[in-house]
Amino acid sequence: MISTLTFTKRLVSFVLALIFISTQLAFAQVDPTTLTEAEFKALSEEEQQKILSEIRIMTPVSTSPAAPSNTVNCFDYYSFGSVQVHLSPTLEQTIPGMPLTFTGTLKNANAYPVVGGQVYAKIFKVDDGDTPLTHQNGHPLVSFFLVQDNVVIPANGEIPATFTYQVPKNMAGGAYTIAYFFTTENRYNLLGLSFTDDVTGNKANFSITDDTNTPVTFNKNTVMLNKTPFSFAAFPPHFTKDEAVTAHVEAVNPANTERVVEVTWIISQWDGILAKHEVKRETQGVLLKPKEKKTLSYTLPKLDTSVTFIQAILKDQDAESILHIRYVRDGNEELRINYPSITEYPLTAGKETTVFSCLHSTNLPIVSDNLLTLTLKDENNDVIHTYTYEGDVTGAMMGVKDTFTPPRDLTTFSLTAALTHKGALVDEVTIHYDCNALGAPCPEPRNNIIPNMVSDSVSPSTYIMLIAALMLSLMGAVLLYTKRRGVPANQNTI
Repeated sequence: MISTLTFTKRLVSFVLALIFISTQLAFAQVDPTTLTEAEFKALSEEEQQKILSEIRIMTPVSTSPAAPSNTVNCFDYYSFGSVQVHLSPTLEQTIPGMPLTFTGTLKNANAYPVVGGQVYAKIFKVDDGDTPLTHQNGHPLVSFFLVQDNVVIPANGEIPATFTYQVPKNMAGGAYTIAYFFTTENRYNLLGLSFTDDVTGNKANFSITDDTNTPVTFNKNTVMLNKTPFSFAAFPPHFTKDEAVTAHVEAVNPANTERVVEVTWIISQWDGILAKHEVKRETQGVLLKPKEKKTLSYTLPKLDTSVTFIQAILKDQDAESILHIRYVRDGNEELRINYPSITEYPLTAGKETTVFSCLHSTNLPIVSDNLLTLTLKDENNDVIHTYTYEGDVTGAMMGVKDTFTPPRDLTTFSLTAALTHKGALVDEVTIHYDCNALGAPCPEPRNNIIPNMVSDSVSPSTYIMLIAALMLSLMGAVLLYTKRRGVPANQNTI
């Protein structure tokens, strides 16, 4: 017999444990897929932080300093989940080797247009295996591709979209999910996080009815970095700046025949969609015996960057198995711009408007000695407005903005954001707003020899050139007049 006091203590401990477990499960099972702007804002602060920490890969907000006084809340202007991709297959099921068409719409909930956009897709094979491991790592990834580039969606508007996915001839039968991501300039996430498998956008389902294919695949649940198991649904692991890191992955041959496959390793900074981020690419041939499971190891280069992104792509004939692995190197001081834009379109003469940009450090609480310059230029590349923020950049996403009054109506213009650290350019992007793509009246060509001198849009260099031309003309006239006065009256003059 146990005492009443002991029993009470054990009961309290049991109840507290249940509360803790249920709380953890409630948080873990938050599904960030198909998040709209309103749904994202309705999440708890902890749930929002998980998603936003994935975007910036930073020191937790609780240890970050307060935002500098001359900054704003980034999320008053930039909204995660503000673009929705509703694309569904025209057929619920198909067979290997056949094209499958998807149709629907792209919707923009922002009060400003989205330009320079991309739709990406990941296709997952729905695995009915171990539920805890599936929850920890997600379903196997079998395809990652660009659906549409150069997307332009008007403010609070939507556009039709369609694409065709060529089902590989060697694709295994079963249930599949396609998940969408939306970025701009191949950098800024407005729907889902393309570098993760657990924070996706809208989804759609389809199935492959042929069960004869048995391609070689990666085992997503046995990936390791050095001696540490890698979880695809957790925060990226951290390593020191100079620490050697080796990825260990397992290839599985389910067939009763020998297979030769290709494994390509693509190493990039930050993510795998911006071409200039790619640092190294290497392809290896791998032989697997019938029913063999083989561990493949790859020693990763030491990049002078805070975040390393690895794509391991196994190709068995035309079927793929893909691993997206991401980790952080501490000690590398690094900054990023995150989504510069204007708050309305078109720009109207005499009406105030705002330019803004978000930015953050990638793995330090605060980085000093920085300049972020926002420059707005018209269709002739003349500067309309410029703003410079000088100061600290925090690990927590922060924003800068400036309000100004356009000198004239503008429907075609560009916005450039340039970020420097200690005098060196570390990030730069130019966003183009085109009247033809946005359905706005295009400006009349400005071919006047003498521009309107009262227009604020004429650059100082133009005035200097005009003054120089006038002075040269005046000097020529004076010389000609002097020459003519010195010529005898009985001589012909020209």
